[in-house]
Amino acid sequence: MKRILFIIMVLPLINAIAQTDGSKTIDYQSILNKNNTIGVVKRFSPADYSGVYDSNKPFPVYNEALNEMYQVDVISADLRNYDLRNRYNDLIHSSFDTRTKWPKSLPDNFKPDLIMDMGKDPGLNIRELHKRKITGKKIGIAILDSWLFTEHDEYKKQLKCYEEIHALEEPTMHGTSVSSLAVGKTVGVAPDAELYYIAVTAGYFNNQSFDYDYLFLAQAIERICEINKNITNKIRVLTITLRIKPERKNYDLVMQAIKKAERENIFVIYVGCKDYKGLYRNPLSNPNDFNSYKPGLYWQDRFYTGKQDDNETQSLLIPSDSRCTASPAGTSDYTFDSEGGLSWAVPYIAGIYALACQVYPSVTPDIFWKAALETGKTITIYKDSKEFSLGKIINPEGIIEVLK
Repeated sequence: MKRILFIIMVLPLINAIAQTDGSKTIDYQSILNKNNTIGVVKRFSPADYSGVYDSNKPFPVYNEALNEMYQVDVISADLRNYDLRNRYNDLIHSSFDTRTKWPKSLPDNFKPDLIMDMGKDPGLNIRELHKRKITGKKIGIAILDSWLFTEHDEYKKQLKCYEEIHALEEPTMHGTSVSSLAVGKTVGVAPDAELYYIAVTAGYFNNQSFDYDYLFLAQAIERICEINKNITNKIRVLTITLRIKPERKNYDLVMQAIKKAERENIFVIYVGCKDYKGLYRNPLSNPNDFNSYKPGLYWQDRFYTGKQDDNETQSLLIPSDSRCTASPAGTSDYTFDSEGGLSWAVPYIAGIYALACQVYPSVTPDIFWKAALETGKTITIYKDSKEFSLGKIINPEGIIEVLK
């Protein structure tokens, strides 16, 4: 099958890149705005997840020892025929959405509506900053991720640009979620920031595997730099919810693009760019109380058993679990994720950096990170009658006060 490679500097461009995967063909789309204009090149209908969950199977069981995400995934599930009165531990670790149909037989202390509302709060007193008009206004945030449901109420007004570069057009929740966590009007850290989004697939699907190729990420970063030249309110932060590894194809190319963006005053945040980890919160605990937080579920075992290395103990800790995000199922739909991992930490950091740029336009990533570590909170937590010190937890109010 002929493949048409995307050339970053050629505008306008509408390419379909086709790849044969066994018996089916996978199409990758590249669509940019014409003549250096900025806008949304494509709009999408909601995704339908109603048939994903099999209501005839036994209700999932959460096993802490497995250390696996999304063990109890009941998004858009019809659970009305289940008796879940004695399934609190499974339910409190579940991921669900506004289309999940609940049975009448639920534990008294499991309250999905309350959990959803509490999960919409970014936490750590972010909303107190919003009350002071520190909202990321006139700051640009760029996101490189998968397919985006462009019509969601959380960020539709903030979305200034949507383009595609080698994008697999398959509805996923990821891009919609991270966008809302960064700039969402209800759930976002920086609800008045301006969103520039490029859907990009960082490689090729090949039979049952995925072959990484950072060429397309590099092209997307270059494109963000090009966009930035033509807008008034500059892009100050760019997120990639992906770990960039040296052994993967075109690593040098993507790192060159990242360095170019950084020279143009754009903080590029990806998994592994700095030392940070995610935090867990019981879904019914106060998201604005630092003492509500614990190590993220994906690294709790290393923390409690003392298996962290020296670098990990210096990490900045970011809320990532028990968050409510925009759902692509509808313009006003939401998903609650019991676990978000580093993917949900990246847009949180980006949002706070946008707030920092608003109050201190000369901020740099190094200044910001130094302030974050210096103002971070350390708390005491308990596990099996043992006492542990957990920190530094990012302190958004502290960062802003230092930078102001």
